[in-house]
Amino acid sequence: MRDHRTAPLAAWIVTAAGSVSIIVGTFLPWVVSGRVNRHLYQLAGVADRLGVVGNVPVAALFALPVLCALPSGLMALSLLRTGAVASLLLAAIAIFAGSAVLAIGVGRGSGTIAITPVGPVTVAIGGLVLLAGAVITIRLSSQVRRVVEARPSS
Repeated sequence: MRDHRTAPLAAWIVTAAGSVSIIVGTFLPWVVSGRVNRHLYQLAGVADRLGVVGNVPVAALFALPVLCALPSGLMALSLLRTGAVASLLLAAIAIFAGSAVLAIGVGRGSGTIAITPVGPVTVAIGGLVLLAGAVITIRLSSQVRRVVEARPSS
């Protein structure tokens, strides 16, 4: 039988790895414009200045690193299932965002502006790892609960 303390640690490591991958992916190139690679935050700033996003608060995108830390933080506080739910939501957003950008058109462009796959792929993979972390957490949290409940009370 596994130690009930190491199981959540393994789930936390997978969850943290997924979160870090998402954050790193946002700083990798998403678009190449001429000879300049632009990451997600630069794109958000350009879109905001051009008025492309309308009333959508682009500043909320800058809270993404904090949101990525939320699942791991909840798990570190022993809120395993809450952390797993936060992981599932963040994973869905990351997988959708990375996949949507890739579907829009990697390699397509006007010649001077084109989508590059490095950032979106890293974010989507981070989302998949985060999804795996959520599944592992849900599975292990029920096992941990059974082990803790089976202990004789002192």
